[in-house]
Amino acid sequence: EVVEFSAMGPTTAQWTGKIHNPDTSILPESVFHEFTTSAFRLAQWLATADISSLREKHDFYTHIAGKIFAKHRKYMPIGFSTFEILKQAQSMDIDWIMLPSGYTQLGWGRNARRFDRSATDNDSAIARMLAADKTNTAKLLGMAGLPLPKHFEVTTLEGAIEASGEIGYPLVIKPVDGERGEGVSIDVAENQVKDALEKALQVSHRKLALVEKQVSGTCFRLFIARNQLLYAVQRLPIGVYADGVTTVEQLVINEWETQQARPHWKRSPIKLLDELAIQTLSKLSLTAKSVPAAGAFIPLRPIESTAWGGVDEDVTHCVHAANVSAAIQAAQLLGLNVAGVDLISPDITQPWYSNGAIINEVNFAPLLGGGDISRKHIEEYLRRLIDNHGRIPIHVFVGGAAVWEDAMQYWRDLLANGVAAAISSDQDTLDVDAQPISPGLGSIRERLLALRIRNHIGEIVLVVSSIDHVVALNVKHLIESLYIEGVKQPQEVIQSLRARVIV
Repeated sequence: EVVEFSAMGPTTAQWTGKIHNPDTSILPESVFHEFTTSAFRLAQWLATADISSLREKHDFYTHIAGKIFAKHRKYMPIGFSTFEILKQAQSMDIDWIMLPSGYTQLGWGRNARRFDRSATDNDSAIARMLAADKTNTAKLLGMAGLPLPKHFEVTTLEGAIEASGEIGYPLVIKPVDGERGEGVSIDVAENQVKDALEKALQVSHRKLALVEKQVSGTCFRLFIARNQLLYAVQRLPIGVYADGVTTVEQLVINEWETQQARPHWKRSPIKLLDELAIQTLSKLSLTAKSVPAAGAFIPLRPIESTAWGGVDEDVTHCVHAANVSAAIQAAQLLGLNVAGVDLISPDITQPWYSNGAIINEVNFAPLLGGGDISRKHIEEYLRRLIDNHGRIPIHVFVGGAAVWEDAMQYWRDLLANGVAAAISSDQDTLDVDAQPISPGLGSIRERLLALRIRNHIGEIVLVVSSIDHVVALNVKHLIESLYIEGVKQPQEVIQSLRARVIV
């Protein structure tokens, strides 16, 4: 993050800038240089750009998407949720680092959590595999007596026709292992089974489809985090809201133009009116030239999906307790600490057992931060999942070799009191069992990183040569006690040091 940027003289030939917390530990030096060069070039561009120009915005966002995101994707976090979570962590002063393969760790040692988008290391591998297979998910939920639609797994048209005879129309036909709503058909009538089945099988990796009885109602996403409801939304298809004076066609054009002014990665996938949108409108007795009543929602797709996009409406405070309970039980049954549970219900304010509502899916790593409703809950999400802001105490001894024995005695006392503590200088690092950690490590920064990513460590004793060395390590609010030449410093000195570290 570039936090300061200015011309070095009366001309703009040379510039100077400051980068917040640069860390080259997981990036090749050449890639880090390319990132920082691009950042400064973009900052320079902003200094003279016409920010009202759509063309200049397009060029700016295209440079980021093509020259940075696409080229260096393997060094970047996985998924949209990760960016939003890291932005919130930064504002909450929660330390984080990138891990291999685009995963992230927030916090230190025992209080750290590792993230795969919105999922964490508390979500089991078995849970992920179960959630990826709609049939297995349904079987498990059914064994526990949770509400499910009647469905059959099929591979052929004959099987789909036979299933439809058992279920009755209208149907939902979808891939057994699809994601993002791809390959899903709703309101399937008898003459549409063949096309819907082919669409589902084309998406399915296992070439299996589910034929389901379509239930009445709309889809509601209940986001569960740590066995509690975080928020809930009604999931509507991508669409626009009417103002009572503008045609549907112009409403869509206006929204499309608004989205074009946003970064590529933040745009909704709304399209100008196409054949599918016209078909969707016709089912509501609307055309491109219709002028619906003010406040009416006009869908442009038959269902909400990640591929097509959607519009969320907040229903967090009106979900019936029985529906929340069912969603929590579904997440627990799969072994998910974080889950997106999709209920189809005609009225989310009523209990599922009174109106025929069903659990449609249980999603691993549900999208978080995709819209304003979701984004405003990320702070609470992090507070639930990360204990003590991800911090563990660090006890600092200043004086290098001269204070090593004092630090060792302090560390032994911590161990004797049942504290899982490690100790490190720039020469030696000992784990909680007094065994050395990677003698080949070089600087104390590398040694501190080695301790940070070990999730059994509860506290760290750190031996440095000077106060400036502590500032350079940037351990922020983790400093709990400070010793200089064996004398413990008063709290005001620690606070002053913390202030220096933050800068």
